[in-house]
Amino acid sequence: MNTADYAEQAREIKERGWKAYKLHPPGDPAFDIQAYRACREAVGPEFKLMSDPVAAYSFEQALKIGRELERLDYH
Repeated sequence: MNTADYAEQAREIKERGWKAYKLHPPGDPAFDIQAYRACREAVGPEFKLMSDPVAAYSFEQALKIGRELERLDYH
């Protein structure tokens, strides 16, 4: 899956009337952040987004990603 696939899936979920979308990115911090951004851009600021990565981040990576998720208004 690429970042555009995540964004498209989020957009489809929103169009179906769902109230939220949860990403399950692969755990590569750079890729994951791109996917988080792409999804937010695809669905707009009012739609609820959540993250559930499938791999553990290091402490530093988790801080960086957490700050980005906060900035993007993830739930």
